[in-house]
Amino acid sequence: ANILKSHNIHRSCIVFDLGGFSLKNMDYQFMKFMIYLLQNYYPDTLGVALVVNSPWYFTGCWSMLKMWIDPVSQKKVNFVNYAQLNDYIDPSIIPKSFEGTEDWEYDASVYL
Repeated sequence: ANILKSHNIHRSCIVFDLGGFSLKNMDYQFMKFMIYLLQNYYPDTLGVALVVNSPWYFTGCWSMLKMWIDPVSQKKVNFVNYAQLNDYIDPSIIPKSFEGTEDWEYDASVYL
């Protein structure tokens, strides 16, 4: 970890909220493209990927998706519940909607 800090190398923590997910909104072509893009243009930048609210039927989707993901990166994907987010992220920056303490809420009108 000290080597990474001394070279100013950063890793990403990505949270995927699958709340409201259904098979009809699973876009395999898009996901394959995103995986390719991240692995080939931003190699070794993923620290951890956290998946919350994963419905049971996502296991079939995950079986397909992980075939396109490098084995090292596959190990960085964790299926967690809200309480487990605290193991990876400081609760002060987790939104209250994810059982953290941050008051910030997304407001689309700010960006339109």
